[in-house]
Amino acid sequence: MWCHRRVNSAAAGTTIDPRWARLLDALHPDEFPLRERVKEQFDAAMIDHISRADYGHDAERHRRAVSDLLAARTWPGELDWVPLEVLQLTRWSRPELPDGPLPPTGRRGHLMRLFACMALIRMRTPNGLPVDTLAPFVASAVELGSPFLDDAVPYLAWCRRHEPGDWRDDPADLPFLTFALLLLATATRAEPDVLGGLGGMLLREVAAVAEELGEGWRIETEPPLLGPRPRAQRHRVWYGLAGRFLVDGADGTDLGGRLAELGRAVRGESGATTADLRDLFAAWDRAA
Repeated sequence: MWCHRRVNSAAAGTTIDPRWARLLDALHPDEFPLRERVKEQFDAAMIDHISRADYGHDAERHRRAVSDLLAARTWPGELDWVPLEVLQLTRWSRPELPDGPLPPTGRRGHLMRLFACMALIRMRTPNGLPVDTLAPFVASAVELGSPFLDDAVPYLAWCRRHEPGDWRDDPADLPFLTFALLLLATATRAEPDVLGGLGGMLLREVAAVAEELGEGWRIETEPPLLGPRPRAQRHRVWYGLAGRFLVDGADGTDLGGRLAELGRAVRGESGATTADLRDLFAAWDRAA
């Protein structure tokens, strides 16, 4: 995986390249279908669970704020500390575990985590770092399956297209957003040209950030940047998702083999460099 550190860059806030905009438009970017679908599934008990995530501290204020977010057609540009704190804690819940740190687990837990991640990805926060939210967002969308998984693709495509919230603060974050979108597009079996285009877009972004930040930001295996035994929770999630959808999910086609090689590089299981991988996706990069 890529290592990452925050930078101040004149490139922050730049408009997306028109060719990548056309690629993203093929995924029908739209933030509202997923928001409406999640809202339909929420009940008072789920709101209560989220509002009490900080050991019950300020639970009533958090409850009102979470309820307001669910009801709002237009989300605010920035999240205040209430309900930011409980949304961040819900993001780190482990609904896949029977004894996860925050109840409930299973499907209801994934719905709660998906909602929290949607808000943190979409809105500006005092401490930034939306990249930390992408892995649990993708994981919960995958576990919930269709139609949530299907709606998650246009949601992230909209976010990548418009770069809301904290995304324009640091251009080094954006490849993670593109990578998350590639995983979801692969999981939903998007058209080959879209998958190849996202691979080319991702690797061009990685190369651009590596050029700006130097050798500390690249796909390589010595030492592995994610490695065979990743420690951080989000890295473990990325590791598993890359294996499931890029490596194990390769369909035997030429493009499938290229995606599998990208997945192995992300997992630290391949000697391919960023330049090698860009060569694999050069046809889609040129065609974009």
